Amino acid sequence: MTAAERAVRDFFISYTGVNRPWAEWIAVELERAGYSTVLQAWDFRPGTDFMHKMQEAATSAQRTIAVLSPAYFGSDFSEAEWRSAFVKDPTGELGLLVPVRVQPCEPPGLLASRVYADLVGADEVAARERLLAAVDPGRPRPTAAAFPGAGAGPSPASGEKARFPGLGPKITNLPPRNLNFSGRDGQLLTLHDNLHAGLTAVVLPTAAVHGLGGVGKTQLVLEYAHRFASDYDVAWWISAEQPTSALAALAELARRLGIQVAAYQDEMAAGLFDLLRDRARWLLVYDNAESPAQLSGLLPPGGRGHVLVTSRWSAWGAQASPLELDVLARTESIEFLRRRTGAHDDPGLAELAELVGDLPLALEEAAAYLEETRESLDDYLELIRDRSRELFGLDDPAGGSDPDSDRRRVATVWSVSLDRVHAQAPAAEALLSLCAFLAAEVPRDLPAQRGMCFPGTSPSWPATAWPTTGPLQPSAVTHWPP
Repeated sequence: MTAAERAVRDFFISYTGVNRPWAEWIAVELERAGYSTVLQAWDFRPGTDFMHKMQEAATSAQRTIAVLSPAYFGSDFSEAEWRSAFVKDPTGELGLLVPVRVQPCEPPGLLASRVYADLVGADEVAARERLLAAVDPGRPRPTAAAFPGAGAGPSPASGEKARFPGLGPKITNLPPRNLNFSGRDGQLLTLHDNLHAGLTAVVLPTAAVHGLGGVGKTQLVLEYAHRFASDYDVAWWISAEQPTSALAALAELARRLGIQVAAYQDEMAAGLFDLLRDRARWLLVYDNAESPAQLSGLLPPGGRGHVLVTSRWSAWGAQASPLELDVLARTESIEFLRRRTGAHDDPGLAELAELVGDLPLALEEAAAYLEETRESLDDYLELIRDRSRELFGLDDPAGGSDPDSDRRRVATVWSVSLDRVHAQAPAAEALLSLCAFLAAEVPRDLPAQRGMCFPGTSPSWPATAWPTTGPLQPSAVTHWPP
């Protein structure tokens, strides 16, 4: 690049490494619209001095685009890059600094007052329109352009097409995002910071709830994977409760990445780990692992990607950076219940959150009951109090901080819901009892596939074959209807 070429560059694009796909997409779109850009990934050649090139780019380009994300604000160089444009235009009247937000974040400090172009959640067409409007709102822009392509390959500087980062991972099996997810912003940013600080894995033990499930480990990690999807080209969800299912999930990812099918799944996993060792921008989520020992041989030994583990086990310090997850803050519980139920009685919602101890599992069960039955919040609160007295002899269901208090709260809300199931669909109650006996091993689609019948609903399976009292015994399922 000659001195004359440098002088006429329209934009210097300031970004951090994890957001390089966004920076490249922005550069491609700007250059298609007739602008010129300076981008570290394309214009800083081997052998040149990095700091000199950065200073040159920041001072010679007419304007600066800051690609905003949580990682950007944690970068050692980002502030120096955008401040060069800021001091030339402290009021923003000249538009010399154009912030473009690509991931959920709140700009800190001096950037907090600057209006940004928001690409978060936008599809490609909308993102392009917002970007071009931000850099020149008065100039007419084309209404159509060829899609850059769906392949995540070499840089556009080499002539290859860029993939729109907002599409998220190209290869993924992530469960659907929980649209009712609320709060946890601090924990999400902690996860992001820990992973991008170079850690191999982050685990979410639940010591704060004494090993009880339902604190929201899975939902937190799922929200992370969706919220920061543009950080990854591969995002793969692995059910880790059983080593065999985890191995099967790894083998499936290996197949999706083009590894030749082998006779044994452990051979596929070994090939996958060899491939990931030389790749970046991948995320593996191991959900509900019992302990570190259970994942022996199932974690990648190296690579430039990220690993997340959820577990009730707390002693992960030797393998990962632990993050202890507690129940929701009261304000977060109220917001969740408000969004989930549509109710706006904040004092009543706060009382319900208190009764269930702000435990996400119990909050979801209570919200589902209210949504399904359309029962008033006051009536439901009274029902929970009565049931707690009936089951545990407690006048205050929220009282107590012993290890069993959370179990009592969950048992109370589940008991109320099961009463409703018993009254409206006895066969469903029978199915729930059977599934509880079989635990997680029962396939969820089995009832639809096998055309199951229930006690008392078919001559081949009379009601007398079903235990009416006491825990479900193994003998009770030996007469499964043909």
